Amino acid sequence: MNVPQSIFTVFIAGKNVTADISDQLLSVEYTDHSGGEADTIFISIENADQKWLNEWWPDKNTEVSLEIGYKGLILNCGKFKADQIDLSGPPDTLTIRGIAAAGKLRTKKSYAHENKTLREIVQTVADSLGYTVEGEIKNIQIERCTQNNLTDLRFLQKLADKYGYYFSVRDTVVTFTSEMDLDKSDPVFEIDRRDMIKYSFSDKTDKTYKSAKLSYRNPVTGKDVQSTVTWDDVLAGIIPGANAGISSFLGQDGQTAIVGGVGQKIVKETQASPYEPNTPVGSPVSEDIMKTVAGDELFMNVKAENEQQAEEMATAGLYKANKSTATGSITVPGNPTLVAGNTIMISGMGKLSGKYSIKTSRHTKTRSGGYECTLEIQRVAVSTSTRNKSVKKPAPTASARPTFTGIPPVTAEIPGLG
Repeated sequence: MNVPQSIFTVFIAGKNVTADISDQLLSVEYTDHSGGEADTIFISIENADQKWLNEWWPDKNTEVSLEIGYKGLILNCGKFKADQIDLSGPPDTLTIRGIAAAGKLRTKKSYAHENKTLREIVQTVADSLGYTVEGEIKNIQIERCTQNNLTDLRFLQKLADKYGYYFSVRDTVVTFTSEMDLDKSDPVFEIDRRDMIKYSFSDKTDKTYKSAKLSYRNPVTGKDVQSTVTWDDVLAGIIPGANAGISSFLGQDGQTAIVGGVGQKIVKETQASPYEPNTPVGSPVSEDIMKTVAGDELFMNVKAENEQQAEEMATAGLYKANKSTATGSITVPGNPTLVAGNTIMISGMGKLSGKYSIKTSRHTKTRSGGYECTLEIQRVAVSTSTRNKSVKKPAPTASARPTFTGIPPVTAEIPGLG
């Protein structure tokens, strides 16, 4: 069995410097968030010859980018601005930190939006930055919305939270994606307990609600704005397609991986036939482990200008309240498809098994440890009574961790990194 070798490419100021620095490179790391925080990369380099102190010292705001993965399956992490350079020693080590959300996006400002839809507000902010907008954003009518001494990053995140969206900025693209739409998307991968290098899970007991009621009295008009949304209403909108299939690049044929996640990460697919599930899709149900709701009603007293706003906020609030409190942190062999916003299936964990969304992923390639992914995950609110099974993975041995198979081996790996 050929074990694929992980590879990477580093660009600084638009130049591919991989060959120049590969013998000095200690590690590369990419951290990807589903929303609310800026993505980052770290590049750590030996500086024994001192050249990084002088002619190679990178200027702040220099553009830095990273690609990581395997031959035929590469994750393009995007473009970043170098915002911090650290030097430590002995021995001398230089670390470059790049951040995705730089410049004006992190500058506090005030601005009043009047008589716009939610999408128009997002578009106005993006236009002011010279960015584009992606994602399906509902035309929720908003009479007035004030950005009061907030960064654009924080302002957009508050809007996303209020109306049930994930929000991210990558390169020059602002993406809003419905939280429920992402959670019901097809899992991109199945991870069994034996595939995990490390893991920790937590399942907290929390209150659940049969319905949500939003009530607000407009102080200007004196009119009450109300909306009541039931959990059955929410389920009706998210159950179809909750687990339509799993794709994987495990197995004999190097199955094609589905590209997904907030911001539509660029993943170059293997030239292989699509994955076919071994078992049929089960009937979607709201299972006990995915929140059997109690008979309580969630009361929300927040500002709503009209019934449309009230309904959208009540739906978002009820969904967040009833989402599973099961969370986890797992480390697995490197996989470019494991990006924030995608969903995965967890198996071999008993009642903690099921469908999870990736909140944060960290892709790390080191000289000593190879390529690994650490994921922060949360179980989604709706699963299925049965699930598709991925290709059976080889049994782990005492001397080796489970490895991804089916990807063509790299013909020339980067020196010093396995």
